[in-house]
Amino acid sequence: MRQRFIFDGHNSADYGLVISGENTHNAPERDTDILEIPGRSGTLTVDNGRWNNVDVPYKVFLYGERLAQQMDAVREWLLTAKGYKRLEDSYHPDSYRMARYSGGVEWDVNPPARCAEATLTFNCWPQRYLKSGEQAVTVASGGKLYNPTGCAALPLLEITLTGDAKLQIGGVQMGLAGYTGTMLVDCELQDAYKDGANLNRYIAAPDFPTLEPGATQVSWAGGISNLKITPRWWTL
Repeated sequence: MRQRFIFDGHNSADYGLVISGENTHNAPERDTDILEIPGRSGTLTVDNGRWNNVDVPYKVFLYGERLAQQMDAVREWLLTAKGYKRLEDSYHPDSYRMARYSGGVEWDVNPPARCAEATLTFNCWPQRYLKSGEQAVTVASGGKLYNPTGCAALPLLEITLTGDAKLQIGGVQMGLAGYTGTMLVDCELQDAYKDGANLNRYIAAPDFPTLEPGATQVSWAGGISNLKITPRWWTL
């Protein structure tokens, strides 16, 4: 099977690209500051609690009678994509990244052989999101969610309220008052909303919940008739 990557909804195979993903296993660096203190031997490392973006390169090869048109099509596809887009490939079928194309497209062309090659590099968020984490899970009070990775996930909650309630997810308790119906709570954006309307005023909590590695207990009291959690599992 020909290997492929999909960026911004476009499949590399549709452009005739033959790819190598030997460097797609690169991992991000931890974001740290190194301090040199006069009079003190060695260095002091300050951990900023995050990872840096990572570059993911693909070596690609094109061949055929319509080589110039193929190269133009690849260039237009990559250079017109704005911002971070979904990037997945056949080397990691169970996960995807959020990426932006980070440079120009420089082809090494061999006209007699009607072929060209290049390295296409994407600048990616450090997270490699698991596709299994995109599936919403209905959770009963007293139930648990198990995070299969070593990275704390920031879930999307879909809560159906019939009255005031208290929702406990792991070590975080959320008070929900003054609202009935369905609300979405995005723990990554730290926002609650429904149909574009902001609902943060109906929530009282010290922080937004996270799903830590391992098991997280979920429970509630009061007017919650249904809870769906999209866990957004990720790894590095």
